[in-house]
Amino acid sequence: MDSEVPVSVEVEAFIAAVEDEARRRDVLALTVVMTRITGVPAAVWGRSTIGFGSIHYRCESGMEGDQAAVGFSSQNGRLCLFGLADTPSAKARLGSLGQHTTEAGRVYLNKLAEVDMLVLEELIREGFVANTAGPPSAQT
Repeated sequence: MDSEVPVSVEVEAFIAAVEDEARRRDVLALTVVMTRITGVPAAVWGRSTIGFGSIHYRCESGMEGDQAAVGFSSQNGRLCLFGLADTPSAKARLGSLGQHTTEAGRVYLNKLAEVDMLVLEELIREGFVANTAGPPSAQT
């Protein structure tokens, strides 16, 4: 995800704009799950991302900015989740997630029905904690 700050688009309107009904249900379900696990409200970042929490980063090149701690976008017929794949136990958990692919630290899903939601929830929880250096304010 590029460095972006939350924009003032309502999350509900963002979800309602997802044209495919099945994808819209998955986007809504993932928004609800991530909100519950992180304990922070969803925010629309840029044009295509729903994110939770905010972290500041600084690269060795000197580039810096803010991005969501965890989040996802719905692109090219898949859900692209970020902030979940870089924890110490993520690799083991991803092995039992179900149908997915990974690339550049992102986890790609075709449908939520194809994955084990308990495993996904653990990935979200661990990713949020690792990225924010603290426990989420709401536990399940």
